[in-house]
Amino acid sequence: MILTIIFIVLLIIGIIGLIIYWCSNSDDILCDISAILALLSGLALVISLIWITSVQLNVESVYQAYKTKRENIIVELTKASELTISITNTDLGSRIDNYNSFILQERIMSGNPWTSWFHNAKVGSLDTISVADYYTAISK
Repeated sequence: MILTIIFIVLLIIGIIGLIIYWCSNSDDILCDISAILALLSGLALVISLIWITSVQLNVESVYQAYKTKRENIIVELTKASELTISITNTDLGSRIDNYNSFILQERIMSGNPWTSWFHNAKVGSLDTISVADYYTAISK
């Protein structure tokens, strides 16, 4: 959120600087700085707005995808527990780690005022997967 506001302020400053130096017909270094500032902040603003839009438009679909992914991992984990299969030799352990790290990253970044618009708080509200809750072969 704060990053987007900073990009907007820099774009406004760059445009005001361009208007001032364009109206005064001067060929100053400040005109070049204003043009570069307006160009870079405008480009950063467009990129951030595209990113924000893509995240905010797909909130429900990404949430449902990760909810389904969580349920699938839990089913596989309970099956592995029933068959007393070690999850360290399968890709199940890495999938659990990837899922948990993504959920924790979304939770942390959506609570951060600098990046809250760029991340999905609803996905961050999902619970992480604790192997000990579903995999009883650990205690055997």
